[in-house]
Order: sequence, then structure tokens, then C-alpha cells
Amino acid sequence: MRALTLVLMLAAWLAPGAAFGHASLVSAEPADGAVIARAPSRIVLTFNEPVSPLSVRLVNPVGETMTLEAAAQGATITVPVAGLGEGTHALSYRVVSTDGHPVAGAVIFSVGRPTGGRPLVAQESDNVLRGLIVTTKILIYLGLFIGIGGRGFAVFVAQAPLPRFAEETITACLIGGIVAAILSIGLQGADALALPVSVLHHGDIWQAGLTTSYGTSAVIALVSMLVLPAPSVDPRFARGRAVAALLGAGLALAASGHAAAAPPQWLTRPSVFIHVICVACWIGSLVPLAMMLHARNGRDALMCFTRVIPYVLGLLIAAGIALAVVQIETIGALWSTAYGTIFILKMVAFAALLALAAYNRLVLTRRIDAANVPRLFSVTIGAEILCVVTILALVALWRFTPPPRALAAESLTPVLVHMHGEKAMSDVVLDPARAGRVTATIAVQSGDFGPLEPKEVALGFANKAAKIEAFTRPAKKQADGRWRVDDVTLPVGGRWTVTTDILIDDFTKVTLDGEIDLRP
Repeated sequence: MRALTLVLMLAAWLAPGAAFGHASLVSAEPADGAVIARAPSRIVLTFNEPVSPLSVRLVNPVGETMTLEAAAQGATITVPVAGLGEGTHALSYRVVSTDGHPVAGAVIFSVGRPTGGRPLVAQESDNVLRGLIVTTKILIYLGLFIGIGGRGFAVFVAQAPLPRFAEETITACLIGGIVAAILSIGLQGADALALPVSVLHHGDIWQAGLTTSYGTSAVIALVSMLVLPAPSVDPRFARGRAVAALLGAGLALAASGHAAAAPPQWLTRPSVFIHVICVACWIGSLVPLAMMLHARNGRDALMCFTRVIPYVLGLLIAAGIALAVVQIETIGALWSTAYGTIFILKMVAFAALLALAAYNRLVLTRRIDAANVPRLFSVTIGAEILCVVTILALVALWRFTPPPRALAAESLTPVLVHMHGEKAMSDVVLDPARAGRVTATIAVQSGDFGPLEPKEVALGFANKAAKIEAFTRPAKKQADGRWRVDDVTLPVGGRWTVTTDILIDDFTKVTLDGEIDLRP
């Protein structure tokens, strides 16, 4: 129990609370902020990756809320609606992406005319829930890596009973991992439905957690830890069960998560699978090896471990490089994104881990018969274990942090701003929605949604925060009746003021203002 207490204290101490979203809404029909003449028969939400609906609610102009049914097809969610009255409505949605991450938001639109302010759709964060999610992930990692990896070391390398403290540590990690795997399903359901921890006893919460891809991962992880052989199991059966547990650990983390869900999946899912198994084989060996050397009966186990570990590390590093290239995409993302910052910290800890491992293999292993070397070996392996726990804590942070490849995909999608005046209205679409060279398309109508044929249209841009004064670009009329501004450069991200100047005739000019957010 001392080991279990130590593991729980480390997990709680290292668990953070920051959170970020992942998948994003690409477009909506009606568009966010749109004023439409007739009530729609359906609302269509299109995301940048496949999603499944968890809950969809509509808030009407008088504040009443109704729950709606939604159908998913790939990255598109269709919500049938009927009998919407005049005024401003808010569609609040909560969906889950293919990597198991919940996504929430709202689309505001008006039928006929806007009424009042924008309906309030609260999205409250729950730092307690997030802290518990990260803590359970750390405990699951400890169960998969130190628990399963350590028992695998006992079966394949030591081939003998482990020292008492090593066996206690492995058992503690397995117990913590099993409990965390079960609890994490409910926590995932609460996070998916934006509900607090206090409602964890409701069956719907657990059902929602199981329906996500993370629920599948948690179940596979749970079965993998339960299938492990006990120390007393006949060796003839122990090896098969240990192999099954190691394969299950790889499958568990390859079933969901940012890395596994990233394209191309023929590369990312096998890379995650190999990476996880190699990590378990490496770090799962540290605790029992340290204890065996301290007891001066681990020389043969050390020699076997030393012969095998270079191949394990080679596969681990190759799989890690493949995943890093897919997720990060550009060097600049390392210092411009939260994901990149965590990656750098992880690499620092990993470099320290490799340095300790190299010292153990190249220096201490050659002097293993010296009197004080086994004790020194145990100390350096203890430092390796500290690096491992740090790395696992950093990896758990990625649960809430979108990788640069996801941010890049989101920034490539268009963004729309709707501007409405008494005599005219315009819908301006900027493509892509990030700083740099963009193309603007403008659809113009009369203030009462009728056709309008202006003589000239121009767009103005200004960014107060960046101290960029307003500048104007003329638009060219296209064959489909829309107007277009090609290759306008918006040098920085952030909130931009967009102005549409519409020359209706020689004596009438309408100016409409709106705001739009661009990614860096």
C-alpha cells in the first residue's frame, strides 16, 4: 500500500487543469449571425473532421429551451427543426470527435429580424473534472506501462519471483490503473455532456462515455490489466497472458486520441501501437531491475535487458518521430502552440532519460561487479523513473491540447461575418481564416432580403489591437452576382474590423461594419 499511496500522490501533484478545444465548426446553415427571411426546416453544421452528436438544444427568442434530435454523416450534423418563430434563436451543440474529444459551441441566427441581444449559451469549465481526467490518465499510463511492462519483465527477463517492493509497486500501479480506467469512462461522459462531477452517479453519463472512442480505449486498457498473470501463475500460461496484455496496451492507446486519429491512419495508428509497447517494455523494466540489482541477484537480468533494449529504443524513437512529424507539421509550431510547448518539455525529460540510460549501459553495466555499482545503479534507475513520471504527466496534458496539425486544418477553413443595415446587408467570407493573404467574397442584398445591384463595392480592414489603421480594397463583380477581393494581405491574427462600402447609386452609399477573428 505504500507504493499505491506514492503513485497517487505523484499523480495528484502532477495533474494540471488547463484545457483547450479540438475539432471546430467549419460552417453552418443558417450561418452564425445570419438574418434569414424564412424559418429553416433544418440546421446543418459542418466540422473539420467526423463527429457524433451528444446533445443539441435550441433556445428560442423568449428563452425557452428544447432538445432536438440530430443525425450525423461524417463531418456533417443535420438537425431537423419546425415552427421557428420570428426573432433570434441559439442552437447549442455538443458533439464528440473521432479521437474522443468533446466539442461544444453555439450558432446564433435570426428569422425575419433580430430580437434583443444574443441568447446566452453558457459554456462553463469544470477545473475539478479536468483535473480528475488528467489524474486518471496518469494512473492508467502507470498501470499500462509500469504494471503491464513490469509483469512482462518478470515473465520474460527475470523468469523468477521479483523482490517484494518491486512486486508491490507493480501491483499498486495495476490497481490504480484498473480503478482509473473504470472511473475515466464516467469522467469522459461528464466532460462530453458538459456536466459536473456531482452527477457522475447518473447512468446516462456512463453511457455517453462508453459511446466515445475514449470509452473503447478505457475498456481495452481495463481488460489488458485484468488479463495479466499473477506471480504464482504457471509459466506455461503466464507468457501468453503477458503478451496479450502488452498487445492490449498498444491497442488501447491506438484506439483513440489526437495521435491515433490523425491522418494518414495507416501510419499513425501502427506508430502509436508500436510506441506504446516499446515504452511499456522499457520503463516497465526499471522498477524490478533496480530492486533486483539492489538485492545483488539481478546481473543476468541486467545483461539480458542490456542486449534487448537498443532494439526497443530504436523502434520507440522511429515511431515517435513519425507521430511528431504528423502532429507538429512545422518547426515554428513548437514555440507558437501549447502543444509544441508540452512537446519541448517532454523532449527535455526524454533527453535526460536517455542520458541516464546511456550512462547505465555504457558505464555502470561494465562495472557491475564492483562493490558500490549495484547501489549506484539503483539510484540512477530511480532518477529514470522520476523522468518517466514527468513524461507521463506531460503526455496527459495533451488530452486537452489540440495538435498544430488540427489548428492548421481549422485555420484553413473560411470564416463568415454578416452585416445588416436598413438599406442593405452583406455576407463577407474570408478564406482562409488566418493571417496572411486571403480572398474575400461578398454577397449583397437589400435590407429586406431583396435583390440589390450596387454600382460599386469595397472592403475596409482595420486592427485596433495591432494599431493597423483602416485600409480599403475595391471589389470586382463576379458572374454569379457576388463581389470579390483577391489577395488582400492581413498581416496579423486577432480581431479585425471589416467594413463593407456599398454604392447603391450615384447619391446613395451604405457602410456596414462587422468584426472577424483570424488565427495567426
